[in-house]
Amino acid sequence: MILYLLKSSACLLILLGVYKFFLEKEKMLHFNRYFLLFSLIFSFSIPLISVEIAQENIEIEEVNKFISTENIPINIPNEITRNEIQNTDYQGIIKYIYIIITLFLLIKFTKNLLVFTNKIRQNQKVIVDGKSFILLKEKVELCTFLNYVFINEDEYNSIENELISHELTHIRQFHTLDILFIEILLIVFWFNPLLYFYKKAIRLNHEFMADDAVNQKFQNIRFYQELLLQKSIGSLTFNLTSNLTFQITKQRLLMMTAHTSAKVALLKKVMLLPVFLILLFSFIDISFAQKPTKSLEIQVVPIDKSKKKLTQKDVNMNNASIHIFEDFNPAIHEKGKIKYPKKYSELTDEEKKKLSESPSYSEKNTTTDEMMELWASTDKYGVWVDSKRIPNSKLNNYKAADIAEFSISRLYKNAQVGNRRFQIDLMTHKYYDEVYIKEVKESPLFFLDKRTNKNKLNKKS
Repeated sequence: MILYLLKSSACLLILLGVYKFFLEKEKMLHFNRYFLLFSLIFSFSIPLISVEIAQENIEIEEVNKFISTENIPINIPNEITRNEIQNTDYQGIIKYIYIIITLFLLIKFTKNLLVFTNKIRQNQKVIVDGKSFILLKEKVELCTFLNYVFINEDEYNSIENELISHELTHIRQFHTLDILFIEILLIVFWFNPLLYFYKKAIRLNHEFMADDAVNQKFQNIRFYQELLLQKSIGSLTFNLTSNLTFQITKQRLLMMTAHTSAKVALLKKVMLLPVFLILLFSFIDISFAQKPTKSLEIQVVPIDKSKKKLTQKDVNMNNASIHIFEDFNPAIHEKGKIKYPKKYSELTDEEKKKLSESPSYSEKNTTTDEMMELWASTDKYGVWVDSKRIPNSKLNNYKAADIAEFSISRLYKNAQVGNRRFQIDLMTHKYYDEVYIKEVKESPLFFLDKRTNKNKLNKKS
């Protein structure tokens, strides 16, 4: 999901820059409208496209062949590690914050729609040429929503024809649909600031289009400009509307006298084609399908069990985190749930006796050059060395003897990118001894399983 958001945001930013520098000041109003809308759809859709390219590579006949050694730490869904617990906590908090804000915005959006519905239902309606004028008692600035024009009842008979024509253009060209579209995107992607710039650009272009329609009809630009200056100080306005605002009046006045030749317009449109093609091939998900070309026999290398394991005496028990599994109601919870960690001093004497002698950590285990070659040669694996993501090809700079510990994790579906299905975590000897073990000793992690039906739970998992 993070990769998708980064790709879509980068695409949004590039296309917004193209619009601001090459299109916004050009009198290509209808084209600009569709460019902005298409840019939104394009940016959120392209990262979802996946293209598979056939590529000859090493055949992987039995993935499980190299994970059969007893003590190699393979991350499976029901195994809990220190990083997974921390990530789960952070992800849970972020998830709840996102849901709360999204619900708030959805309620606000719905409330705004109800405001229009109530005003349409509670006030006098006058239908002219199939368009509905809602006469309001309060002093409001002239505005539109869907097929309705909202106007103060005292101004209805005295409002200038140019302003009425402006609002009717918003209705005829369905500008409200554009606003609703961007507002819905903002409910879902409220954290993306680029969408607010798109919203501003779309609304401004709507005003350009309506102004252009007025000037084509009445052929008196000077009078219309003076009229806008008189009306630029607005009063009460509603969200989700196309209306006259003082902030954009200057830009509107300049656009009325702007001119873009047909040649310049055509040239700029043609120049956009390579931009979209470059973005297309830059942000789609390209994966490579392996064609079996050679078989690789993996030899399991046994672990040297003579090495000393860490015990409670080797670590700082005062700073230890104890995570406890306890029984839960099967009708509510399928599996035991981890409680927030306790300190060692908070455990009872009985709990201390049940605590494992060794903390939860990964002992050194040995890989092979053949396995390193496999991981480097196929994109089925995402490779991390010393907690840093590296391109698979850079794994060729390491030998099996350089690696102190490795683990293999099968990625969940929502974490899979392209053809990647596994994550390889490697530690060099220096990182293992100077960073990892030091962290384990200083902040050890223990698990205390107090479930009475844990065998039954394990069978379910």
